[in-house]
Amino acid sequence: EYAVNGECAAGTGAFFEDQMYRLGLPLESYSDYTDRATSVPRLAGRCSVFAKTDLIHRQQEGVSAEDILLGLAYAVVRNFKTSVVRKHPVRKPVLLSGGVVKNRGVIRAVKEIFGLEDGEMVCDDCGTVVSAAGLAMLAMEWKVRVDWEWICGETSEPVGTRMCENADTCDMGMACSVEGQEAASENQEPGESGKMLPPYQYEKDQLHKTRTPKPGESMWLGVDVGSTSTNLVLIGENQEVLDYCYIRTSGNPVRAVEEGLAALKPTMDLAGTPIVQTAVTGSGRYLIAKRLGTEYVLDEITAQARAASYLNPDADTVFEIGGQDSKIICVSDGIAVDYAMNTLCAAGTGSFLSSQAHRLGVEVEEFGDIALTSTKPANIAARCTVFAESDLVHKIQVGYAREDIIAGLCRAVASNYLNNVGKGKKIAAPVVFQGGVSKNAGVVHAFEEQLGMPVAVDPDGHLMGAFGAALLAADAGPIEG
Repeated sequence: EYAVNGECAAGTGAFFEDQMYRLGLPLESYSDYTDRATSVPRLAGRCSVFAKTDLIHRQQEGVSAEDILLGLAYAVVRNFKTSVVRKHPVRKPVLLSGGVVKNRGVIRAVKEIFGLEDGEMVCDDCGTVVSAAGLAMLAMEWKVRVDWEWICGETSEPVGTRMCENADTCDMGMACSVEGQEAASENQEPGESGKMLPPYQYEKDQLHKTRTPKPGESMWLGVDVGSTSTNLVLIGENQEVLDYCYIRTSGNPVRAVEEGLAALKPTMDLAGTPIVQTAVTGSGRYLIAKRLGTEYVLDEITAQARAASYLNPDADTVFEIGGQDSKIICVSDGIAVDYAMNTLCAAGTGSFLSSQAHRLGVEVEEFGDIALTSTKPANIAARCTVFAESDLVHKIQVGYAREDIIAGLCRAVASNYLNNVGKGKKIAAPVVFQGGVSKNAGVVHAFEEQLGMPVAVDPDGHLMGAFGAALLAADAGPIEG
């Protein structure tokens, strides 16, 4: 008797890897962090993507990384119990195997959640090779014949058929049989259309260039505190940009803002005047507004719409995809008249692309250029980020080219956005694309292909939240009193 997870990869080790990457921490240090935890915060465990969103909220509330990582371990184990174990009897002793045996936070959670005492759970470093050892024992029992010279590349053709004696009934048939592997490859057709993504030319010159502040000039600061990045934009008189910076939040928005202010200080010193007004937006806006001593807190819709309308006065529709959330904003005469956001699920946002870039061993900044080289984009599931991740792993296993997988991911992000966030909304031209994902040429191409219209992208589209906040701070005028 056994049970396995379904299509959803919630509760598996890949999620731990993604979150450590998000926090900028090495995966092998996970146990050291959980050993120092002092509490177990409650995190969503029913879905890996919901848990990721919950994790970011805890970071912005000031919960330590140590406590968050232990809470994540408990969330994953609770999810495993409810979605995989369910009503199956848990008889002692329990064997824990797989890569998570190296995670002491998970071991602690398994013991507590399943009520296991010392000696009732078998778990050591050998747990990482349990499956491989089992396969070796089955291969020996079934007398599997393997042409190692062909596998190691010493011969160009396999000698004979390497089929186990029980091939007709054996689940290992695909692993032992050349015929099985060839059949699997023939049944996996990369991309239905085989159409190469169309070329897209970015504006080479920035639509708003920085300039040196004049002595005594008035300045306004916009701060956008997001899950992935923290952006600061400093503007002067005539709403001209004086300086800006982009900093990885890495789970610590307070540190990110402090680094940003330090980076902008030389420019502020040139003016020699204090900032007239600071406005804060983004998911961490309340925490940072309190730290900066400002009461000017803005929602992200208003800030994004203000920036889009300033740079593109005729804009009717604004797409914004950030690290953890996405929005569509319908604009009329520079005012946001309708909008929609993604729900708790972060499917189709930048965090997914960042995680998959890490999985594929490339920089996320390279995704767009790589996607443009694809001639047969792979079809990647777009209805859910976790399903898409499982689909990606499958495509890698059956031999899809890296550029085709990356192009498929870009298409999946665009498709998921239009089918979920943009559902029921009137998408009218001109369309402006903002947020960190707007830097990805592959996603821009995918939007243009699926919409059948051009999509305008500012070279500094990732800074639009902070720029809009700075513009609104200037609109508000000087501080009274």
